[in-house]
Amino acid sequence: MPAGWKGAHSPMDATSDVGLRESDSPPGQVATRPFHVVFDVSDVINYFRSARLPTGIQRVQIEIIEYAIRDASFDFSIACFTKETNYWIEIPQELFAALCTLSVGEAAENAWTAFVARLENLISDPRPFRFAVGSILLNLGSSWWLPNYFLGVRDAKARYDVLYVPFVHDLIPIAMPELCVAELRNNFEEWIESVFDHADHFLVNSQNTLADLQKVAGAAETEREMAVVTLDADFRAAPTAGGQHVGGDPEMVLEDLGLERDGFVLFVSTIEPRKNHSMVFDSWLKLRRRHGAEKCPKLVCVGQRGWLNGEAHARLAASEELAEQIIILSNVSDAVLAVLYEACICTLYPSLYEGWGLPVTESLCFGKVPIVSRVASLLEAGGAYAEYFDVNSQRTFMRGVECLVFDTEYRLQRERAIRAEFRPRRWEDIGRQIIAQLRCWADRKPPAILSRSARDRVYPVAAETGVFYSLAGEVQGARGANAQRGEAFRNGSGWWWPEPWGCWIRERGPATLAFVLRDLGGARVSLYLGLRGVQGHDSTCTIRTSQRQRIVVPLRSEEEKIVPITLAPGPEQERQIRLTFTSSVAADFRVSTDGRDFRVCGVGVKWFYVLSADDLKERVDLIDTIMTEDAAWLGCKKEFRNRCTLDHDLGVPCPSSPPLIAAATDGSTAIISHPVLPAARLDRLQGAPLALGGA
Repeated sequence: MPAGWKGAHSPMDATSDVGLRESDSPPGQVATRPFHVVFDVSDVINYFRSARLPTGIQRVQIEIIEYAIRDASFDFSIACFTKETNYWIEIPQELFAALCTLSVGEAAENAWTAFVARLENLISDPRPFRFAVGSILLNLGSSWWLPNYFLGVRDAKARYDVLYVPFVHDLIPIAMPELCVAELRNNFEEWIESVFDHADHFLVNSQNTLADLQKVAGAAETEREMAVVTLDADFRAAPTAGGQHVGGDPEMVLEDLGLERDGFVLFVSTIEPRKNHSMVFDSWLKLRRRHGAEKCPKLVCVGQRGWLNGEAHARLAASEELAEQIIILSNVSDAVLAVLYEACICTLYPSLYEGWGLPVTESLCFGKVPIVSRVASLLEAGGAYAEYFDVNSQRTFMRGVECLVFDTEYRLQRERAIRAEFRPRRWEDIGRQIIAQLRCWADRKPPAILSRSARDRVYPVAAETGVFYSLAGEVQGARGANAQRGEAFRNGSGWWWPEPWGCWIRERGPATLAFVLRDLGGARVSLYLGLRGVQGHDSTCTIRTSQRQRIVVPLRSEEEKIVPITLAPGPEQERQIRLTFTSSVAADFRVSTDGRDFRVCGVGVKWFYVLSADDLKERVDLIDTIMTEDAAWLGCKKEFRNRCTLDHDLGVPCPSSPPLIAAATDGSTAIISHPVLPAARLDRLQGAPLALGGA
């Protein structure tokens, strides 16, 4: 769990005042939800825009959706969330099927390029996808890398009563963060923090992934029903493979690669630290020196370069012996990979952590014994047929290799057991299991009646008083103890994605924040907002509240300003608050970036903070957090000229400790000292409306 993470917010039930309510069925009759699946292929399409041969998770999505296209026994659509449209667009079934077939086939490159060009033209079409009301949004891949994805999910839920079901393949950035680059860790932490606000159910690929996800859910103090769909599929019988074979003699393929049948060990994996290539390379050098170059088999590594792969490649570059013994292949077609599987002695998969381990299943499908680390889900993938070793022991790994490579009778015995007992599932069986599970969940969730007014369709999340909700989009190094991410409170299509400081609204708006406050019946509530002016223009931001208030805020170019709003007391124990922002002008970023940034942006919103009007401690906490947040932004993003929230002329370095703030005798708050601000500037800060209390 990320350090300092407080868990997900509490999503509201459909029966709350969110523009949705349970269907009004006749007495004794339960309304049924129409069954329509929307396959979200965002990461497959994004992958095809820059590469051709799909990797493991992309291949899983392709085969399951291909099953849906062939089966046609239920209604479904295919959609892709794009950064350009900030929403989903529909992908025609015939285009998706053609791309999938071409991606793994031997078709000429010009045919592939022509279909990718059609895809790019489709993505440039700004028309958003219209969900069938009550449909299920099924993401079989990943979405943590997509800015504004959950904003789109909230909009789909509010407007179309959509159920959202993600398929979680692993939690590697949380389980082993040291093996991931910082950007991936940050993006995944933000995704996992938000996913429980949005997902109705989860699919996972193994009991191990289920346990990991349940642990995270427990830390977030939330529960969701989860179902395991193992990926023990027969890749040889994959419909997209179509029984493909290499055009010529398989022996010629081996000869072209400098290989002989039963003369090499196969290692199929992206080259990255988690896959343990460095340990394998070091072991192979020892095996060569122990048994001699003639007896030691070659090691064939098939896979693309991943992140942090420098150590593995440096080992190869530094050793002539390894260079002679190890072959690195990439962009290998299914047909050639099948030849390698059939001709190898055995396979390796010494990973430090996996969600499932598709190459293990693939090896078993070809009747080859995989040498597998005894970790995570690999025990499920390898079952009784893999040769296991202690991932922390190079000695046990080398012993496993020597047993299979040099003891032919032992290896053949293990292979006979695989052929006699291992029964992989067909892809259509996996597809049917998924669809059956989705039907079960859909049948238990009655449809909702949508509000007639699109303006009223929001997906509010419960907020707490005394919590600083930041709309910034990156994990920052120094934040106040009471700060949390506020991305989940954005609603509608009026927002661009979060940035390290906050979030711009799209064009002139409107953009909406919506949240629910509980147990505040009769209390007077104060709300504070952090705004940022339009780039390059003076502007006016107009804020309208659900209590029919209208606040007009003048802003200089990129000026940062705190706006206090007092909300009238009401009798409701559960109160929905809605804020709508519009901007008098907008900045076209295409002009200032020579078209690299296509956005047109109005004013920016940095954060909001709700407090009970008479709670002094919450006021003190707010000041402390503002100072810490702004200092963190300044320290992390030195290329930007930061302006202090309370004084636009302050340009100060990032403090190593927060300001000391205390309550004055008159009930207001006073800044006693600050690690970087001179005394004269502190005197000016005392006069800020926020520091003296009162909205």
